[in-house]
Amino acid sequence: MIALTTSGDINVAFLIQNIKQWFTEGVESGAYWKQLMFALENIEAVFDNEDISKIFALLIEQKINDVGYEIKATDSINQKDAKTILFHHAVHYKSPEYFKIALEMFDNFINNKVDIEPLFRDTVLSAAALNGSSTNYNLLFDIYKKGNEYSVGALKALAKFDDLVLMKNTFDHINSKRIYTQDVFDILEAMSTYNPNGSKMMWEWITNSWDSITKEYPPDLKPFQHVIRSCTNGFSKQSEYLEIQQFFKDKDTKGFDMILAQSLETIKYRYEWYSRDINVLHQYLESLTNK
Repeated sequence: MIALTTSGDINVAFLIQNIKQWFTEGVESGAYWKQLMFALENIEAVFDNEDISKIFALLIEQKINDVGYEIKATDSINQKDAKTILFHHAVHYKSPEYFKIALEMFDNFINNKVDIEPLFRDTVLSAAALNGSSTNYNLLFDIYKKGNEYSVGALKALAKFDDLVLMKNTFDHINSKRIYTQDVFDILEAMSTYNPNGSKMMWEWITNSWDSITKEYPPDLKPFQHVIRSCTNGFSKQSEYLEIQQFFKDKDTKGFDMILAQSLETIKYRYEWYSRDINVLHQYLESLTNK
């Protein structure tokens, strides 16, 4: 499944039809659903189309309605994994029912000190971020600073805000080390997924602060590879490919050259896939509306 959506060789309309079929399969494996969600994420990263998002949101909502989201003591490990993944993506797509449930869990956690189901912690904290308020941003940052079992999830949730002012706050926290140096990799990785504005701001951060960043994270050490991967991972346009290529043209890339090459190759396959199949996608979506 992953191979189908990373090669860029398959017709996107055919792939979406297959995804619809895969959602009807009665598979409980967490690994199966993780791969299927990866397929959805990859298509969205390339085509960034609201109608595709609506199709995927409906598929996820229908599936979680079928299997349920509540974790039961009698559930197998696979069932728990599947419910966790489906609930997470239902919240990501802001399915009204499940987004509301996640926000209620967050409210109970904040106001009534009710612990969140451990398998849902990251999802519930992300829902608070997707809700977008500065109040939730401050609550999540305070949770992160407490250094408990919720802290990593709260840190990753900060990466889900797409408000430019709040995102700037996050990079101010990184630069001032209010977000600890060892935690920067987690928030950058989270920001490189699901957040186009985050990808743009990360790129501005690394290009504008190259000297200080390379001093903090020496390029010849492995942690810097994580920085490069995250800061170049969220792009899909040829212009972005050329901009990244140009920036590193006169840089010593020893220590991260392979990571950079992989990122550029990923961007290249994305924009080539888009160019080849965008008309196919529009025809497919039009055929759905005419049914």
